[in-house]
Amino acid sequence: YTTPFDTSLSSQLKNYLDGVADFMTANPRAEVRIVGHADNFGGSPTETQRVSDERALQIVRYLTRKGISRDRLLASGLGARKPIQDNRTPKGRSANRRVEITIVQ
Repeated sequence: YTTPFDTSLSSQLKNYLDGVADFMTANPRAEVRIVGHADNFGGSPTETQRVSDERALQIVRYLTRKGISRDRLLASGLGARKPIQDNRTPKGRSANRRVEITIVQ
């Protein structure tokens, strides 16, 4: 995500999600855990939580449009609570603005 409040899906992410949808269609018992994250720059904890929730929900919306049942999509947001890089640098903040997708069998 290019900015702290960006929740749009890039074409690269859509291509990846198309593969996830194909996998889920071929494996009807599979579920997906979707966790949205945010950096801590430019927003209150409430705002970063909202952004991370929205990032996860964008993935859910995309996959449901691809025919995947909402019941198979476990979505949540963690705000800025689980950074993977230093939020004091632009590169670190960019890495912390992410969605983690895990296929659960």
